[in-house]
Formats: sequence, structure tokens, C-alpha cells
Amino acid sequence: MRILLATVTFSRLTHGPSRGAQLLLRASRELGGEQELRILTEDPVRGVDDPGVYALQVDYPRRLEVASKLIRMLAYARAAYRIHAVWPFDWIVFNDGVQAMGLAAWKSRTFRVAAIVRDDDNLSWSRRPYEGLKRTWWRRAFGLLEGVTAHLADATLANSDYTAARLRSVYRLPALPRVVRPGINPGEFSQRSALPDDGRHTLLFVKSDPLRGGLLVLRDALRRLSTPARERVRKVIFAGFDDPDLRAQVRSWAIVDYEFHGLVDRPTFRSLVSASTIGVVPSLHEAFGLTSVEYQLAGLTTVLAEVGGLPETVLPGANVLTFRPQHGAEGLCRALEQALDEAPRRRPPPVYTYDYQAMYRTLIAALRASYSAVRTV
Repeated sequence: MRILLATVTFSRLTHGPSRGAQLLLRASRELGGEQELRILTEDPVRGVDDPGVYALQVDYPRRLEVASKLIRMLAYARAAYRIHAVWPFDWIVFNDGVQAMGLAAWKSRTFRVAAIVRDDDNLSWSRRPYEGLKRTWWRRAFGLLEGVTAHLADATLANSDYTAARLRSVYRLPALPRVVRPGINPGEFSQRSALPDDGRHTLLFVKSDPLRGGLLVLRDALRRLSTPARERVRKVIFAGFDDPDLRAQVRSWAIVDYEFHGLVDRPTFRSLVSASTIGVVPSLHEAFGLTSVEYQLAGLTTVLAEVGGLPETVLPGANVLTFRPQHGAEGLCRALEQALDEAPRRRPPPVYTYDYQAMYRTLIAALRASYSAVRTV
């Protein structure tokens, strides 16, 4: 089986969906055999000279959300047919469900189309607005496109049990989508992470969409911290977004010290995690939350909201504190104060590694099962 994985981001961001694409490519090369996976992306960076990575250049109006989505949809479809002419693949798997609609609707193709829904942006926008954001017509349009894709594609996949259940419920799918997510191998307990001599802590917030990631909830929680708890915060590190307006807004808080990083690569992300003691994931909604797993893998005390698929990311033995979304900033504040107090005495973090080969095998199994289902219809 030959698989072409179409992903918008591949190297520019090295956590979240990009990390998943990188792991799948690595697993394909390590396992070999009859299965082979290659990448189609408009973000090649490190993959330009890689024969397994096809670069796609797309020019589109970034401020016109729906127009840009349609232009990119057509660009990926044209690129898929060009690649198929030289490397006949069996499946094209889109890491963004909406992008798959164009090819999914084209029934005369010689390959099958699968769509991975890796976030619940469109699902949640169809039900409720974000805190601090307005509902927009284009988000409703994306929800409609995603729903159509889920019915037209040969396979619809999800990255968590939560997302699979939401897809079936909101889009009225006849069957529950199969789940493809990173596997985790538990290991021995490692030595306890070294803490700064002064006992103060560094908080880490990494999110490409900070408002959906709970940036405003974090702001209000920091304002609610008691004076002793606030004194135990050395600084808060922000990464994953590079919006100058949001940066200026954060600086205006004047609550604690802040440090800003934009779109970080893998080595920088690891260095930020190593420099932190508490990882914060206060998302308003989240389909899975791979960053939460990253924090726990590094042994950080992790504070996360009990929303969407985030509870599925909790690893046995990891030091995780949760708060309910209905408690908002007050709930996050209580969890942070507990984390600030408990971090120096946390138990040694467990050592985990990504089982990316298991994730790859799960993808293969899901596509094979979908292939059989398509043939029997």
C-alpha cells in the first residue's frame, strides 16, 4: 500500500500535527515492507531535498479565509494527480479534513481519499463561540465543508475518541470514525528534574492558536494568583504564535515576567521545555492536545483543562493537575497554585517514548478496513 500524506505544516512547526506527520514518515522508513508513505506539503523547509517529501507552493489571499481554503484545495488536488502519474499511490490522506473535499467529491479518480479531523474548531464553532472571539460566517462554512467531506471521503479518521464521537454526532456519520493517534511506550522512572536554586518556577504556554488555547483564561488566572504564589513564578514563556498584537497585549498585563518565542523548531521547543517546570494547557476546547503529552514526556508538572480529548493525553504516573472549564480562570488559578506549591516535591517523572510505529500501523489498519468496506458496498 502506498500512502501520500498531505499536510499543511511539516517542518515549520515541530509539535502537534506536524510532529505526527514527521513520526509517520519516520515509521514508514523504519518498517519498510509493502507499505510506503510520502509527504505532500506546502511547508517543506527541511524536506526540500528529501525524495519522500513533495513541496507544494500555493499563492492565496491569507485574509480571505474561505477563498484561500478553496484555492489550496484545488492546488493539493492538482499536485496529487501529478504525483500519482510518477508514483502511483493507493491513498491520499489529508491532515486537514476540509482540504480533502475536492478530491473526495471527484469520483473518477484512481486512488482513495481519507480525511483526518485533528481538531474540533469547526465542530465547536457550530455549537458555541470562543471566549473573547466572535463567531464568523467562514467558520460555519468550514463546518459545512468538513461535514460534506466526512460523508464523501472513502475514510474519515480522528485523532482522539472525543473527536470521533463528535464527528459522528454532529455530522450524522453512519459509523464511528477510526482513531489514529500517537502511541506511547511507558518506561522506567527517571531522576527528578532539577529545579532552580531559588525555588521559583517557569511556566510554558505553547499554542499556534493562543486564543483557542486559553490565553485569556491564563491571563485572568495569573491575575488571581495570591501574592505568595505569584512570587514563586519566575516567568511565563510563550511560543508557537507570532502575532505582534497578541504579544503587545500580553506585555500590557504587567502581572509577571514574560518571554516570547515565535514559531519554534524542534530543538528550540525542547530547550524551552527543559527550561520550564510547569506546562500549561488551558484550552477552551481541544481535539487531542499533543503538547500536553510533550510536557508530560519531559517530566513537567502539567496543568490542563478537562475539555475535549485532553483527558485522553494523561499518562499514568505523570504529575498532572486538571480543572473543569466551567470553573474558568478561578479553576486554573487553583490548579496553578497547587502546581507552584507541589512542583518542588513532585515524584520523579516517568520516561515515555513515542510509539510512532504503532501509530503508523494503526493508520495502515484503518485504511485497509476502509478499503474493504468501500469494496463491499
